[in-house]
Amino acid sequence: MSFTKFKYYSSNSLISLIPASLFRLYAKRKLKAYDENKQSDIQARVKYYNKIIEQFEVGNKGTKVRSFKKTSGTTYYFDLLKVIKGFPSNFAFHYLNGDVRHVPDEPTFVKSRPISDDNGNSVILKLNAIRHFYFVRDKLSFEAKKKYGGLAWCRIPTT
Repeated sequence: MSFTKFKYYSSNSLISLIPASLFRLYAKRKLKAYDENKQSDIQARVKYYNKIIEQFEVGNKGTKVRSFKKTSGTTYYFDLLKVIKGFPSNFAFHYLNGDVRHVPDEPTFVKSRPISDDNGNSVILKLNAIRHFYFVRDKLSFEAKKKYGGLAWCRIPTT
């Protein structure tokens, strides 16, 4: 196991031990800390990731925050736990692990959604972050890469 994965699993295991009340307090403080300029940026991102504009009920098939357990993927569990732990334990939600290629019938937390105008029930979250949001330390700045045509993934000759 790489050090990055070790750090991810150990820190997230500890997060599961922190009381939900502390998560809620942290979330409130973090939201209050943003100034007006950042609030509009945050709202724009929220509108992109969550296209739902009307109120809805989850129904009795939803998973309650207090009942959320690991199902298939450990990373999905940890990443979703970090989000839902800040909500009251009686709140319910739907979620799908893996690469979702269809639009769910009800609002659902997903890692990916189909590209279409009618994908509003797919609420994107940063799930399986250890795999998809891994940043490599790079000595070459983004500006330096631009002079090579903006290809950030190519190997730049050092001679």
